[in-house]
Amino acid sequence: MTSCRHCSTKSRRSTSIARIDFLGFALLTRDNRRLDRYSTRHKIQDRTRWAEIAISIAPEHWGNGYATEASELIVDYAFTERNLHRLQARVIEPNDASASVWEKLGFTREGTLRENQFYEGEYVGTRYYGLLEDEWEGR
Repeated sequence: MTSCRHCSTKSRRSTSIARIDFLGFALLTRDNRRLDRYSTRHKIQDRTRWAEIAISIAPEHWGNGYATEASELIVDYAFTERNLHRLQARVIEPNDASASVWEKLGFTREGTLRENQFYEGEYVGTRYYGLLEDEWEGR
């Protein structure tokens, strides 16, 4: 009986893992030039209708509003096109600019994992932000 339960659990996990989808987007400036050295990461769990989203932009492009504008489009896509219920974002603690992007878009800071990463020679925490579908619609 134990082995059957294990097989059943393993089967459910495999099914769950198979439903995780990753998306990436290209970022273009208004004059149709593609930004160099950027990344987007979106881990989508369709079964539970949530996704973790992230965006990274090279320092030479900081301060132009690209992160906020791109993130806003991605959030809107997630809720309107993918019919997701929840979005989650992570920010390494020294990155206040990234935290500001999520806060501008209405994300709520939900918690911090203290000193869970080693970054530039020191332990830092990770802040977690969340946004629900009805919070986005109510903006």
